[in-house]
Amino acid sequence: MKKGFLSTSMVYSFFLVFLMVLIFILANLINNRTLVSRINSDIKESIYSSSFSGYLINNDIDNLVYHNNDELNDNSYRFVGDANNNYVCFATDITPCPAENLYRIIGVIDGKVKLIKDTPITNFAIDEVTSTYSATDLVTYLNTSNESNYYDTILVYSDLIATTYYYIGGISSLSSDRLEVYNAEMSSSSILRQVGLMYISDYLYAEDSGNNWLRVNADTWFITQNASDIVDGEYPINNYYYLNANGEINLGAINLPKNIKPVFYLKNSVKILSGSGMSDDPYYVGGNNV
Repeated sequence: MKKGFLSTSMVYSFFLVFLMVLIFILANLINNRTLVSRINSDIKESIYSSSFSGYLINNDIDNLVYHNNDELNDNSYRFVGDANNNYVCFATDITPCPAENLYRIIGVIDGKVKLIKDTPITNFAIDEVTSTYSATDLVTYLNTSNESNYYDTILVYSDLIATTYYYIGGISSLSSDRLEVYNAEMSSSSILRQVGLMYISDYLYAEDSGNNWLRVNADTWFITQNASDIVDGEYPINNYYYLNANGEINLGAINLPKNIKPVFYLKNSVKILSGSGMSDDPYYVGGNNV
């Protein structure tokens, strides 16, 4: 009986030790999983914060207005007023930034950073014949590789540019209500391209207290056209809007050259490398963090 008692006690002791070890292992597994989860979360947050869009959203950037629960309510972030802290040096790490590489941030729209060329690249007509945007010479110039086209100047870095829907169906009239203009532009037909032009609503929502950093010093084309006078499926020749040096929005004939300021969206994988956004210290961007 005594031997049996001792044997049973030993079995129970071994069982208790085994149980304690098992509990210890399970506890460590749970803690490790929690730790791994936290590490993954921290890594994701770090990656997001280091992306250019994440940097702009997560930092208190002057003149960058968030549109949520206001009249626009599209969760965009847009530079407004006399903003002078939205410069980007694109596609080069040269200091100081060459003028041909200097862009400005319209905002973070649909989660992507939207850039516009700081200075016009050329005077260019929309087209000599057609007003259908997708078939115009302008679209070819902006999006097709050819030694005389704008696209060749960014071709090496085109993998940083997002292919995006551009709304090109136009508006039936130019309302004094900027939200109506925005809604009309965004509800029109669209095409997928890498490069386009700014919308009228881009310009209108950059306005603040009479100041607008998007104001130009010479006639500059918008991507927006007047869609009210279509006859037999054809747009009239005088149907694209442009911005003049007085900040006025007018209609112009498509075959007349005006300034072109290309616009494109950066992929979310593009990250900020350096800079403060000022003209003499622009943001330098590049790389890929996915």
